[in-house]
Order: sequence, then structure tokens, then C-alpha cells
Amino acid sequence: MQNREFFVLRELTKREKKHMRSETRLGQLWVFVDPLLHMAIFSFLAVNWFTHELENFPMFVLSGYYIYCFFRHGTTDSITALVSNKNFLIQTRWKKNIFVKQRVYSAFQDFIYSCVPYVGFMVLFHMKPGWKCFFLIPDMMLMILLVYGIGKILAVTYVFFADIRYFYENFMILLLFASGVFYPPEILPDSAKFILEWNPLYLCIEIARNSVMYDQYTEIWSWLRLGVWAAVMYLAGSYIFNKKENAVMQKL
Repeated sequence: MQNREFFVLRELTKREKKHMRSETRLGQLWVFVDPLLHMAIFSFLAVNWFTHELENFPMFVLSGYYIYCFFRHGTTDSITALVSNKNFLIQTRWKKNIFVKQRVYSAFQDFIYSCVPYVGFMVLFHMKPGWKCFFLIPDMMLMILLVYGIGKILAVTYVFFADIRYFYENFMILLLFASGVFYPPEILPDSAKFILEWNPLYLCIEIARNSVMYDQYTEIWSWLRLGVWAAVMYLAGSYIFNKKENAVMQKL
């Protein structure tokens, strides 16, 4: 059953990627180009914005922006997972959550692809990751649970309240500036640092940077906060999705 479900996930993702490539000239290359463009822009602006000296700032930006992109695409794309697959929902007996899984799977696949230029830049900046880089694996597993849970909530909400898509897209712009993607937390006043300390996206970014860039351990409290966020959102998403499943089918 799991093999069949994974096959469906791959086929749905292939269909989505094919549709995306047909709409743009660069197609899948945007997975590589978009983060690099933002890295260049943020690096240029940082020269005038920040007085805090940060070694390998382009890599600092990329480390945060790649994870931000995964979170953004995984949750934002999940919003339309049910509505855009209305015919599949009606005609097949697959579990309804497979369409949310597919959007998260697609976003994570793009994240993996984006790691290719990241490795190239690590060589360019003479960075040698240590064994602590393997902490990125549980870090991203928690992020996947978080994204999947939020994606379920958004997918159900969109069926009954389509405007959530526009509210959420604007929220993601705000989240970009509230997650330490392109600035170090040291530039913030102490009264504002709590925003980062309880922001699950920043916690994931912090762990990734410590593990891959700095070869350092991340304090246990950051892991615990991220773990709680992931568990709560996964359970909440599953509960809401299951409870509203019949209502969703009636609405569609």
C-alpha cells in the first residue's frame, strides 16, 4: 500500500512539474535561480543595512532562504490541494490527504534539488562541514511535519474561505522578515528577540546553520520548541482535516 501511495505521489508531482515547465521558459531551473537572485539582492542590501560583520554572508542567506522557500511552497501550494484536485477526490478512493502530501513532497523535492548549488557554494567559500551536518536530517523531518500539519489546515480552510490564500501570501512576506533569513539575531534588541526564539521557521533555520555552516550543536531548548511546534501543528492539522473531511466533500 505504501509503495502504491508513493507511486501516486510521484505521478502527481510529475504532472505538476510538467505543467509548471509549460508555463515558464526556465521551468525547473527556477528552483536554482530564485534563491541565487535573492542571495545577491540581500547581500547587496546588507552592505548598507547592517553594521554587524558576518563571515560568509551569502551562505548565511542561502541557508535561511532555502528553508524559507520549502516552508513557503509547502504550505502555500497546499492551500489549493483539495480544490484543484476536485475531480480526483470524487472519482478515486485514495485518502484525501494524499493531495496535501503531494504538495509537501513536491516542495521538499525542490529543496533537495536546491542543495546542489549550495554544495557548490560551500566549495567556493572553502567551507568544510563536519559530522554535525547530519543534524540537518532530524531538523528537516520536524519541518516536514510542521509544513504538513499547516498544509492540512490551510487546504480545508480554503474550501470554505477562499480569501485565506491572499491573507496567507501576505503573511509569508511578513514571515520572511521575522525569521532571520537575511540578518543575524544579534542586530535585534533584546525585547524583539523573543519573536525569533518562538518562531518555528527561524528555529529550523538556526539548527541548519549551526549544523552545516558552523559545525556546532544547537541548544536543546531550540530543538524542544521546534519539536513542540511540529507535533502540535501535525496533530491539529490531522484532527481538523479528518473532522471536516465529509463537509469538504459536500462543499466540493
